[in-house]
Amino acid sequence: MANTTTKGNWVIEVLFDGATAWNMADHYPSGLSIESLEFKPTATDDLIIVRETSAAGPRLLDVKASSVYDSKIKYFNTEQSKKKLLLYIVGAEASTGSRLIITVK
Repeated sequence: MANTTTKGNWVIEVLFDGATAWNMADHYPSGLSIESLEFKPTATDDLIIVRETSAAGPRLLDVKASSVYDSKIKYFNTEQSKKKLLLYIVGAEASTGSRLIITVK
């Protein structure tokens, strides 16, 4: 199984397989101006670590769900800011079946 990336005009959704890394540069080489990241777990203790640029990059989002209903959201580029980010998720740092919803500006 592989990660599944679904693209819309303003939203990108990534469904994780729990083993395969996801590199935003594969889809958007120059990065995107991201408004928010929302983590949707499928079970208690699901986790995700979203890094900037690479597997060794700084953590932008690091969460663990306390229940299946424990969605987490983090906002970026508030106000007029439009800095571009490149996201990277190590395969083992995103639980199987969990989703990351990326909203772009």
